[in-house]
Amino acid sequence: MFSINLEGRSAWVTGASRGIGRATAIALAQAGCDVAVGFRSADAEAQAVVAEIVGLGRKAIAVQGDVAVAADCERMHETIVKEIGHIQILVNNAGIQRNNMFLLLEPADWEAVLGTNFMGHVNPTRAVVKGMWARKWGRIINMSSVAATRGSRGQANYAASKGAIESLTQTLAVEFASRNITVNCVAPGPVETEIWGEEWDAPKRAAIVARHLVKRFATADEIAGWIVMLASKYGEIVTGETFHIDGGCQRPW
Repeated sequence: MFSINLEGRSAWVTGASRGIGRATAIALAQAGCDVAVGFRSADAEAQAVVAEIVGLGRKAIAVQGDVAVAADCERMHETIVKEIGHIQILVNNAGIQRNNMFLLLEPADWEAVLGTNFMGHVNPTRAVVKGMWARKWGRIINMSSVAATRGSRGQANYAASKGAIESLTQTLAVEFASRNITVNCVAPGPVETEIWGEEWDAPKRAAIVARHLVKRFATADEIAGWIVMLASKYGEIVTGETFHIDGGCQRPW
């Protein structure tokens, strides 16, 4: 019988106060994990996720910090280890967008997006991987996007950050494999989350859906399910891969 049991594991999910991060934190808890809910500014939302996880009978804490800042990640890691134990599962989910046509993007737009989206994967990984290395077990799941390989107008900085994540995933998989640490990546298309509701009006959403083989957006729970699978025993044989969970997007948006 197919089942996922992550009892005894502890996970850190960055950007977990809403959207895919929130769904992932809760799905990991449902599978048996204790969970650290990472957030930068949405304290009330993060605390609500913690309450839901505690209601499932698991340990949970909210950890505030900026994943673009290495010192913040080290501090958050220390707090997590103290409160819920060593981290075996890291989900690098935090990300931002500052969309504009290339000629209109300012240096600050590039710095912010690459800082959060790319270094926001590097810094938490640096914080946790020494412990994974010492204990010879770990699961790292990174968050990319179809934008990494299917260009979209106005997203040069975002697409570049996601492409860098996919390259990082492949390299770390090679470096960490000898210690039973897998590193994989999920690359969603449009997902029914707050950010899509804020970015796209009804006509734009309809045009996006028309380019899908599966004629709808994904749900955050569907993306979370793949992440939990990669963290489980069923993901042991998989590393260095990017999984496109995009409903069959066929053309740039």
